[in-house]
Amino acid sequence: MPAKRLERINELIKQEVASALYRVMNDKEFDLAAVSVTRVMTASDLRSARVMVSIRGHEGERDRILQQLHHQHGAIQALIRSHIILK
Repeated sequence: MPAKRLERINELIKQEVASALYRVMNDKEFDLAAVSVTRVMTASDLRSARVMVSIRGHEGERDRILQQLHHQHGAIQALIRSHIILK
């Protein structure tokens, strides 16, 4: 797959994950302002992608925030699957 297309797909997934976080992570104790999607690495066969996040501040709560994100990954994947259609 051409590298340019993969870069565009990575950027698209990055944007969709960021917007999906606002729809899925609606817990009052979850600070969305502290979480940033920094990078997406999609496999060349487009079957999987690894999403990197950055958590600013909240040093003592990073593990809890990551655990909450991991717990909601299915809902985030479902939103992304419904919004992204690749040809």
